[in-house]
Amino acid sequence: MLNRILIILYLFLANFSITKAAEKEDLTSKDTIKIISDIKKQYLEINSNLSKYTKQEKKILGKSTEGGTIVSYFEKSKLKKIIVTQYGEMGKSICEYYYKNNLIFVLTSEYLYDKPIYYKDIHTVSRNENRYYFFDDSLIKWINKERRVINPNSTLFKNEEATILKEAREVLK
Repeated sequence: MLNRILIILYLFLANFSITKAAEKEDLTSKDTIKIISDIKKQYLEINSNLSKYTKQEKKILGKSTEGGTIVSYFEKSKLKKIIVTQYGEMGKSICEYYYKNNLIFVLTSEYLYDKPIYYKDIHTVSRNENRYYFFDDSLIKWINKERRVINPNSTLFKNEEATILKEAREVLK
């Protein structure tokens, strides 16, 4: 009889633990969805207010074949957005960093031209984007150029997080 009670108690506790773990995972997922929704709202707000912000621009030399620019936008003294554009002979890359106190979002876009820039009538033949969502200086979601969500537990995800955070720090210098 005691064995049966212990088995029933064990099964109940095991089921309770699994249920609680699933609830925690759902809560984390719900939190992430809300955070990303908030980031998207901030993205739209920042871009709709660019004309109201103070703009600072500087040239980049030596990082790409055709140079580039860094454009920063401030609301009073608060950094809101940085756009880094680098030009090459066969394309350009644009990296946009969005801030709400800390880094919240990064959008990278790479454009490939049909011929070198010194020819006339250049056309963009492809555009690739990556979207990175951040919370508390941690990457929480990455949508790659194939529009696939990358597993946050993968080594690729963790390496990309380190790279993007390093680049974001360098841009602030």
